[in-house]
Amino acid sequence: MRLNATGLIAATFTAFRGDGELNLDLIERQAEALVRLGVVGAFVGGTTGEGQSLTSDERRRVVERWCAVGNKDFRIIAHVGHASLAEAAELTKHAAKVGAVGIAAIPPYFFKSQNLDDIITCAAKVAEAAPQLPFYYYHFPVMSGISISASGLLQQGAERIPNLAGLKFTDDNLMEFERCVAVAGDRMDLFMGREGMMLAGLSMGGRASIGSSINFAAPVFLRIRSAFESREIEEARKHQAKANAMLTIFLKYGGLRAQKAAMNMVGPDCGPVRPSLRPLDDRELSAMRKELEAVNFFDLIRPG
Repeated sequence: MRLNATGLIAATFTAFRGDGELNLDLIERQAEALVRLGVVGAFVGGTTGEGQSLTSDERRRVVERWCAVGNKDFRIIAHVGHASLAEAAELTKHAAKVGAVGIAAIPPYFFKSQNLDDIITCAAKVAEAAPQLPFYYYHFPVMSGISISASGLLQQGAERIPNLAGLKFTDDNLMEFERCVAVAGDRMDLFMGREGMMLAGLSMGGRASIGSSINFAAPVFLRIRSAFESREIEEARKHQAKANAMLTIFLKYGGLRAQKAAMNMVGPDCGPVRPSLRPLDDRELSAMRKELEAVNFFDLIRPG
């Protein structure tokens, strides 16, 4: 059981109004913009979507609206990870009910274990809440604080989680990603979660990517993929270097909050980030825009 996904999937921003409340009406415009850019799906409610800053009810409402605008050509993967396994299971059941085609979950991240068997047990409890859907483990050790072997989870988890379909790999350890590719073979999907290493992931056998900057910069990543598939490796490297110059600026200005600000520059405007994150102030916005202009960001992200 797997989605057999290829191409680009956006880790979508959650749209908020100026007062911090959900702006569900914007989701249709977000989806339309992604389709125009050549993005094949949305990863909803994850890190980029500030899922852990939403209530469970808000998470359900966001996923439901995304599923309402999705279709067979634009598929929705719902992130349901939670500090409470019971809440994660309820979010899973809801996502399956409203039309998500896949489920992903980061393991419990407050009381956390570094034991692989414990993590597989947690993943199994979430996955069994929707046994008819492919389940993806969300491997993000920098945020979760859980540094288990992702390849070990694929290998051992397959024996205990019937619907385990692969994982979202958001880590810098390319040796471990290569091991995941070897274990997954043709049986599982591996989603590369670091856009800055997209070319490296492709060279190791990765076929799909999930990322924040895909929301507004899909064209440059499509150029990387196209050049790689045409075996124009030097051209692919040039495009990756341009993408990385852009990504370096976002890291300088705060990562997620900077990328959401860039999204708002390009449109559609997804509003502010939620506390404890802080939106960029006018000075930061002006400085970041100048640095982005210096690396030709606004030309870089144009289709074609």
